Amino acid sequence: GVWLSLATLLGFVLMLFIYWLSRFRGKFLAGKWMVTLVLFIILDFLWYLNSGSAGPILYIFIVYYSMLIFIWEGKTRRILMVFFFINLCILGWIEYKNPGELVNYKSELSRIIDIYSSLALYALIATALLIAARNVFLKALEKAQHSDRLKSAFLANMSHEIRTPMNSILGFSQLLDEDISSEERKRYVRIISENSIYLLQLIEDIIDI
Repeated sequence: GVWLSLATLLGFVLMLFIYWLSRFRGKFLAGKWMVTLVLFIILDFLWYLNSGSAGPILYIFIVYYSMLIFIWEGKTRRILMVFFFINLCILGWIEYKNPGELVNYKSELSRIIDIYSSLALYALIATALLIAARNVFLKALEKAQHSDRLKSAFLANMSHEIRTPMNSILGFSQLLDEDISSEERKRYVRIISENSIYLLQLIEDIIDI
């Protein structure tokens, strides 16, 4: 009836506001909490208005539960999961103790239409969530693979850059032990010094990176 339509409209308006708050004001954490709490309250209200377990609202509880797993992590997610199941137990107890107090359908046909149309809608919502989760996973995988390729290229390049001055230092150091002229010795020492400075600068750049 009217209350069900108003609750749905209110939920839609609140979701738009939360989207605006998160998307354009950058309040992502506040948006997450608002989505979690607003949907929690609205779903319980819709459960009452839609005949409890006889209506379709329990289907969207699964979508809500999937959303909790998707947007939260760590200790917060575990706590919210516990509250979710506690809430389900409370709703089941209320319906068992007060079966006649829930808002009932006017006819069996209206109940069937509402359940199957809602199930189709919730399936679309669940599909959107799963596709979003899959896209996030694929983007993260692609980013990790790209980072791995960059790391391999960086290490290969650094290996080449380090070995070039090291070969010069080692090679000309060995030549200093041979019987060479004073001019050649000075030239070798200069080459060793230049490559040592280059190698030191290269190491400092790598540390900075």
